[in-house]
Amino acid sequence: MTSKYKPLKGLVFCCTGFDNSTRLDLSTKIESLGGFTYLDLMTDVNYLIVGKRQSQKYQFCIKNRFDIKFISKHSIYNIYNKWLNGDDNLIIDDFLLPVFENIDACISRSPITQSQLKILNSVSYRKGKKLSVDYFDVKNLINLFIENGGIAKESLGNKSHCIICSSPNGNRYNKAVEWGIPAIHPIWVVDSLIRGAALNWDDYILNENSNEKYTQGCLVWDEVVENNNQVLKPKVKQEEVETAKKININNSEIWSSIMDKTKKKIKNVTTNEWKSDDEQEEEEEEEEEETTEFKKTELKTDFKLLIGFNFLLIGFNTKESDLLSKAIMNASGEVSNDALDDSITHIIVPAKKGSTFSQSLKSLPQELKAKITNGLVKIVTEFFIERCLFYKKNIYDKWGQPIQGLIESTTCFKVTSSGFTGIELLHIQKLIKFLNFEYCEKLTNEIDLIILNINLFKASFIKNSPKLFQYKKTKDIINCPTYQSHNNSSVSIISAKNKIDAAKKWNIPVVSLSYLFEIFELSTNKHHTVLPDICDLHWCIFAPKTYNKPKSLIEYINNLNERSKRSISEVTYYSNSSFTDENGSIKLPSPRKIQSKQKYGRIAGRSPQSIKNKLIQAAEEEESQKQLPEMAYEEELSQVSYQDHESMINKENLLRKLDDNSNIHGRTATTIVNSTETNKRRKM
Repeated sequence: MTSKYKPLKGLVFCCTGFDNSTRLDLSTKIESLGGFTYLDLMTDVNYLIVGKRQSQKYQFCIKNRFDIKFISKHSIYNIYNKWLNGDDNLIIDDFLLPVFENIDACISRSPITQSQLKILNSVSYRKGKKLSVDYFDVKNLINLFIENGGIAKESLGNKSHCIICSSPNGNRYNKAVEWGIPAIHPIWVVDSLIRGAALNWDDYILNENSNEKYTQGCLVWDEVVENNNQVLKPKVKQEEVETAKKININNSEIWSSIMDKTKKKIKNVTTNEWKSDDEQEEEEEEEEEETTEFKKTELKTDFKLLIGFNFLLIGFNTKESDLLSKAIMNASGEVSNDALDDSITHIIVPAKKGSTFSQSLKSLPQELKAKITNGLVKIVTEFFIERCLFYKKNIYDKWGQPIQGLIESTTCFKVTSSGFTGIELLHIQKLIKFLNFEYCEKLTNEIDLIILNINLFKASFIKNSPKLFQYKKTKDIINCPTYQSHNNSSVSIISAKNKIDAAKKWNIPVVSLSYLFEIFELSTNKHHTVLPDICDLHWCIFAPKTYNKPKSLIEYINNLNERSKRSISEVTYYSNSSFTDENGSIKLPSPRKIQSKQKYGRIAGRSPQSIKNKLIQAAEEEESQKQLPEMAYEEELSQVSYQDHESMINKENLLRKLDDNSNIHGRTATTIVNSTETNKRRKM
C-alpha cells in the first residue's frame, strides 16, 4: 500500500469488551489507518469499538456521550482490508455498528392503545418519529429490528435475549418471567433507533404504570437529536498532536523505554570533563548494539517464557499498559483486567512508585490480598519483566521487587556509573532518576558520586577489600555482569581506572552498587531520603580527604540533635561520620586539646617543630602521595578509604604518649641547665 490516504486520520477510538490481544491488534490496524487509540474513555474519543454491550464504557456512552458513535471490530478489519486493496473512498460512518446486532428478541402481539401513544408522543425528542399505532405493529417492529441487524420473531425461545410487549400478560410473557427473560416496552426499539445504539433495557422494563414515559435510557436526548440533524464533522487533529498522543504499538523500543521515551540529554563537554579514550567510545557503541539486540529479541513471539503466568497491572497509564501487555503476551503470558480473576499469579506495580506502591493495593479484593499474604500471588515491578526478557529466564531477585525506600530527594545530586552494561545499566539509570538525582553520561568535576561495578576488579577486591562482597542485604544486586568484547573486559577496566583516577583528582567519592540500595534500606518507612555513610567499607572504594568524621560520641550526639531539628524535607545523612550544616558545607569538628602544657625553660637545641607535628606532617605527605596502583589487567586494585574510629583513637593515644615523652625530656633538660648555672655563680 503506497497511497498516503488514511481513512481514519485524526479520529480517536476506544475499545470495550475485548481481550488484550484483540485490543492490541485493533490498535495496530487503527494506527495504520491514521487513527489512534485510548485505553481509557477520554473526552476526545469519537468512536467506541464495542465487543460487549454490557461493559461499563458502553453503558456510560449511550447515556451520557451523545458525541460518540459505535462500531464493531469487524468494521475495522473490513476498512483495513479494503484500504490494503487500494480503496481510497472509505467513510467510517458507512461501517457503524447496527443498532440491534447480535440481539435475539421475541416480539409479542400486544398493541398499544391511543392513550399510551399520546403519553409516549408527549416527549419532545420522539416527535420527529411521528409515532402511530401502526408503527408498533408486530410486523413493522420485526422488520425494523431485522433491518438494523437484529434477530426478531414472534416465538419465544429459552435463548431469546428479551421479549418486547406492551402489556404484562399472556402466555409468552409468563414464560419469559419463568425463564428470567426481561420483558421490555416496544418504545425501547424507537429510542434505540433515535440514539443510534441499543439502549440498556433495564430502563425500559415493562411495568403496570400506564403513564410511564420511559425516558431514562439516555440523559442527553436534546443533544442527540441536534447531533442527528447535522453531519458530524470528524475532529481532525494536527499531525504533531497525533504523533504525540497515539499509541505506537510497533515501537521496537519495547520495554526498555516504556517509562521514559524521551531522548537522554547528553551534557555538553566542558574543559574540566574527563575525556573518554577510543576504547571507551568503542565500548559505548558496542553496548548500544547489544541493547538494540535485546529490544529486538523482546518482540519475538516464538518463546514460552511467561507461559502459565497471569499478570494484573496496577498504576500504569494507558501507553505503559499497552506496551507492557504486548511484551508479556509476546512471551506467552496473560494479562488480566479483572482483579477477581482466580488465575492471577502476579501483580505488577510501577517501579517508580517506590514507597507509595502499597497504596495501590488497598482497593484490591480481600481474596486477592489473602493470596498475596500467603505468597500465592507475587508483587513485582516492570523490572521483573525486563529482566526475564533480557536473560530469557524467570528471575526473582531484588531488582524486580517494589522498593519501599524509594523516596524522591529534595536535593538533586549528580551521579554517574562505570563498568555496568545491559539491563543493569538501564535499571541503575532509572533508579537514580526515581530518587530525583541527575544521572550524567559523562564524568566531570561537578559529579557528586560515582557508582562502580566492583566485578571489574573482582579478584583483587576479594583479596584486598573483601567487605565489598560481604554486604548481605544486596547479595543478588552486587553480582552484575561486566561488558565483554571477544571475552575480554579490558576496555571497561581501562575506562573504569581512568574514571577513578579522575575521581581522585577531583575529590569525587567512588562507591559500589551496595550504596544505592543501602539508601533504599535506610529510607524505608521514612518521609525523606536517608543517605548512608560514604566511608563504610561495605561499599566505599574511594573517599576524598575532605570528608571529615566526628571525633567523639558526644560530638556525634550533638550533631544528631542538630540534624533532627532540621526540616524533614531536607536530605538527611544517616552516618556516625558525616554531617553538614544548613548551608551544605562540611562541619569541621573543633580540635581537641590533648593536654595543657606547662611553661618550662627552653630546651637547649630544641627543634622548631615538635615530634607530634613532624609525625602529623609526615602522615599527611604520605596520604597525599597515595596513588591508585598502576596496573595491567592482572594487577590488583586495593580499596581506598578512611581508617575506622578505633584506629583514630589508637593514633591519638600514640601521639599523646609521644607528646608526654617530649615534655618529660624537656623538664629533664631544663633541670640540668639550671643546676649548671647555679654552680657557676657559687664559684664566682
